[in-house]
Amino acid sequence: RDPLWTSNGSCRATRASQLLGATMPSLSQGLEFWASEAKCGEIEMERDGEFARVWIFAFLYSSIIILLAVIPCMWCKPKGLKVEIMKNEADAEKHRQTMKDQEDTNTAPDIEVAKRHLVRTSCTKDHEWLSPLRTPCRALSDVGGIGTEFYFRMLRNFGALYAFMAAITAPIPIFCIFGNFLPDTGQFLAKTTIGNLGQIADVSVVSPSERILRLGCQGIELQQMTTYFAWLDFAAVVVFTLYVAYVRFVEIPRTDEQMKLEQVTPADFSVAIDKLPTTLLDHTDYAKLLTEHLQSRLEYTRSRLPEAE
Repeated sequence: RDPLWTSNGSCRATRASQLLGATMPSLSQGLEFWASEAKCGEIEMERDGEFARVWIFAFLYSSIIILLAVIPCMWCKPKGLKVEIMKNEADAEKHRQTMKDQEDTNTAPDIEVAKRHLVRTSCTKDHEWLSPLRTPCRALSDVGGIGTEFYFRMLRNFGALYAFMAAITAPIPIFCIFGNFLPDTGQFLAKTTIGNLGQIADVSVVSPSERILRLGCQGIELQQMTTYFAWLDFAAVVVFTLYVAYVRFVEIPRTDEQMKLEQVTPADFSVAIDKLPTTLLDHTDYAKLLTEHLQSRLEYTRSRLPEAE
């Protein structure tokens, strides 16, 4: 006879599955195991008072991170720009000495002139070194141009941005600390990763995919918690994307326009003329004819100004 079938015609595989069904791992057995581990009568899956306390703590922790990122930026924000010509006679004397050094053609070694040259050509203001803590990003453009200013401004802003993202996702490492799914390697940072989320139990008791997150005698399904965490990660990515879009389409064009207004370059005294004829009947006098045409247009434009009347 077929070994899969018994003498009375029943299937051995079906019978075996029925016998194993009583001992197969299940969530109920896992809850009993975790209740005995926590010395609780039972794990309450409906109540969430302990989890609410952790959420409140995570919210306060996030608020502290945001304040630590915002307050220094507000304190370091420049109050306004003003031009300081000469504060006192000492500054005027330094300026006169600088002009004298620049006009001096003497090539003899002079250590004092060399020191003044070092200060004049370095990151200084009013013949004093710039402070790495009190110098605003705005002042860096006077030293290395708009590229240097924008580079350090981006470093500062990205630091604040990452702080905001850490604040948004702060509940994730906090809840992961309460898990014990990862092997204990003695490294605290490993406990803050998503791999440590949930309570460990023998596979004969409950499947790892059905494990729960337990706080005291209260528990919650892992799938529900990871749904919350996914939304937090999504919110952090949205904040990052919005900031990058703001920099690309708002801050960079605005800074470019502002620099064009503040800086004087050859482009401010140049005129770009397109769609000019490639050839003329008197092509040898092309430059002369073009100059006369431009002068005539300028004179016509000036004649229409109110002051001309």
